[in-house]
Formats: sequence, structure tokens, C-alpha cells
Amino acid sequence: NSAVVQLYFGEIKSDIQEQLNGSYSKNQISITKPDKDKKHTNGFVFKADTGSNINNMQLKIVFKVGYNNDHRPELRADGEEITKTFGFDVTTPTNPFENYILLYNQADFEAMAEGEFYQLANDIELTNYTPLNVAIGGLNGDGKTIKFVKSEDKSQKYDEFNKSQLILDYTAGAMYIGLFGTLATDSIVQNLQVDYGETLINLNDNETVQEQHTNDIYFGGIAGINLGVITNVRVFGAFELKAQYIGADHINLGGITAVNGATTSSKVATITGSTVELNMTSMALVGGVAGINYGKIVNTNFKGSISSEEGNQYVAEVMTAGLVVENTRTGYISLSYVDCENTKTFNDINSVGRTAGFVLNNAGTINNCYIIRTKLSSQGNIGAFAYQSTGTISNSYAYAILGNSLFYNEFVYVTSNVGSLTNCYYISDNTINVYLSGLSKISLNDFTNKDMYKGFIFANSNDGIWSISSNGPEQPNAGFKPNSSALNIYDLTTFDG
Repeated sequence: NSAVVQLYFGEIKSDIQEQLNGSYSKNQISITKPDKDKKHTNGFVFKADTGSNINNMQLKIVFKVGYNNDHRPELRADGEEITKTFGFDVTTPTNPFENYILLYNQADFEAMAEGEFYQLANDIELTNYTPLNVAIGGLNGDGKTIKFVKSEDKSQKYDEFNKSQLILDYTAGAMYIGLFGTLATDSIVQNLQVDYGETLINLNDNETVQEQHTNDIYFGGIAGINLGVITNVRVFGAFELKAQYIGADHINLGGITAVNGATTSSKVATITGSTVELNMTSMALVGGVAGINYGKIVNTNFKGSISSEEGNQYVAEVMTAGLVVENTRTGYISLSYVDCENTKTFNDINSVGRTAGFVLNNAGTINNCYIIRTKLSSQGNIGAFAYQSTGTISNSYAYAILGNSLFYNEFVYVTSNVGSLTNCYYISDNTINVYLSGLSKISLNDFTNKDMYKGFIFANSNDGIWSISSNGPEQPNAGFKPNSSALNIYDLTTFDG
């Protein structure tokens, strides 16, 4: 009832010679090469005969690895044998979105109920919207768009700015702002586009509340706090947060969510395959995708702009980063990037406080990420990739453009007590070098030479982690896919991005 399948690379064992040339079958398990006319032609296709039991099956991959004259690893017959065994079970899941309720307008959207699954029947417009706080089962946008539009009611506050509004009354407790206030642990949002147009976040504050205090303000383009799964979403347009009199311990903003996950959550909050093209104007803590990350962010990019303004006398310190401000010890970020080339702003990321192109403070794990073609300006100090990192960063690079700043470092600003850096690079012709273990400089002339990037996995097609072109190393598969409306997540307990 179980089988072990061995695949050998480098030295080819005779009993699986046929498999590497075409196909291999054993114990009702077949392994074949992908069809040549399919997009993905690398790897193998595993199939089980009808009625076979492949639960508890193990896949053992054996590599023969040696080193070439440049001390770079390669597959070779005389290399050291490295074995990796994977175990997996096979189940037949049910699609929770099979029995969904169609949403046609704002009234339908605001009437969503706990535990139910929904799908957009068409694009929906929201006017004078109050964020939803219902633990729905899931929302499938089916590739369609929810758009915030300006009210035609001339009595509405801020109408003279010709902007749509998110309406929230001031409260003494925490305030959660977004399409959803909080996206619950078992909730899914997928295949959705959200257009903020020009939106003013109206906190209805006035001088009578200036002696009052709210604990926290959380804003995210999808949810103030995300405890569930957000996948294949695009958030675009522009928003502005004004809070002239309100005080807060923390004001956290993120293009998708202010806070991704929580230390007390039973499941890992996940954002994957998503794109943010927002132009954000606010004060305090602003991240292009998330303010604080306790969970996973994979295959996601930021292509907008951020302008962090001086807060009033009642708010906390201003901190800004292109993807995430705080990546905590449990935070994991992979296959993601910041590229603000097409924002058409004078400064793509502009702050009055501490600033970083990718992540401000990293205590977690980051791999295969980068920042490129982004101008960074600040009245404080700047780290091109990170401001401070006590966690791990690997296979990543920074190529940022410096605007104005007091002090600037071309990868990580704080160079003392740095965590682990492995195969990290900064692109520069600056004669001043940054000396950190695991960090190297690549000149502009060598920027597009893939041989300079030790540890990066390149491919000639979209099958690889990295591609290389005249634009340098890129992530070809990261971000929102407009034609992926059929994508569904079946099991939150195993989904990891």
C-alpha cells in the first residue's frame, strides 16, 4: 500500500533509465515527463492508477552534486550524493465555493453572512461604505472589481475634494478599516480587484475628541487585520488618511492589510499571488503590502507609491517600507518584490521618518526577494533593502535610487548585530563598499550577468524562480494574474502559498 520512488540526477541508475527518458511505473504509480506543449516543461508528473492507495507514499529525490572550476554547484556523476525524502497524503477535497451566493450590488455585499461563500456576479460600486466585520466563509471575485466611488450627496463631508469615502465614527478602542475590518481565520478572499479610485479615509474627527485616545488604527486595502487567506488580489487607485485630532498608540497601514496574522492565531495568515498599485498618503507606520507581518507573504509585489507625512502631536513615530514595515520572528516573505518605476511620482517612497525599500525591521525570514527601479527619499535614515535585520535574508538584492536623506546604506542601514545574510547583493558603482558577511556588491555593468548572482536559481522559461533580461534579475511569476479566476484554495490547513 505504499511505494518509494527514487529519481536520480547526475549519475543515472540503470533501473530508472527509462523513466528519465520518458516514463516509469511501479506499484501502480507512474511518473512521466510533462507534455512538451504545456507551459511548464520541467519536473515530473505523478499519477496513480484508479483504486491504488498512495497515502503515506514517500518521494525520494537523490542528487549527485559537485562543483565546477568557479566553485559553483552543479549536477555531476562524481559528486556527493544528497538525498531528500518527501512524504505526502492524497485526498479528494471539496471546493467550498461550489455552493456560492452571487453578489450583484452594494446591498448584497453589505448583507453577507457568517460562514457563507460568495462570488461577484459583476463589478460592484461602493459609496459611503462602512467596513464589513463578518466572518464569511469566502469571497471569490471571479476576476471582477469592487470600486469605491464618490457620493453625489453634496452634504457629505470632504465632498469638495471630489473623493470617495470610507466612513468611520471615532471610537475609543481599536479601529479596523478596509474592505473588511477583520478577515477571519477561516475566511478566504481570492481572484478580486479593488479600485480605491481617489478615496479619503474619513475618521470624522474634530477638536472635541483631541483629548480622547484610540488604542490603534489599522487600515488595509483588503482588511484591517488578516487572519485568513488572501490570494490573487489586486488593489489599486489612491487613498489618503487624515486624522488631524485623533491620537493613537499605533496607526498601521498596508496596501493589502495593516497586520497579517497574529501571535495568538491557530492558523498562519497568508497573502500570495497579489499586487498593490496604490498611491498611499498617510502618517505613522505604512507598508506597501502590510504594516506588520506575523504570517506568510509569497509571490506578491508592490508597484505603487507611498508618501508618509508628519503626524499630529497625538500620533506615534513615522516608519515606511516598500513591502512590509515589521516582519516579526514568525514572519515569512518569499518570491516578492518592490518596483515603483511606473508610478510617475517625484519620489516613489517618501517619508519623514525611518525608511526602507523592502522591509524596515526584519526579525523573520526573507528569501528570493528584491527592490528595483524605486526612488527612496526621507528626512530620516534609509536602508535600500532593510533598515534593520536580526533575522535571515537570502538570495535577494537591492537596486534603489537615492533621493534625499540624512544617511543611507545600499542594503541594510543598521550594520551592527545583523542576522544571517546569504547570497545577498546590492547594485552600485559607489566607491564606498558595505562590508557584511553574505553581502556583495555588483556593478551596474554586471547587473544583467546572471553568473554574478550565486545561489539564484535561473531558468530559460517561466518555470524558474528567477529570470534574467536587460532589466536584470526578475520574478516572472509574482503578482496578480487577471485570468486566474478559476483558482481555488481548498484546504487552509495545508495551504502555504
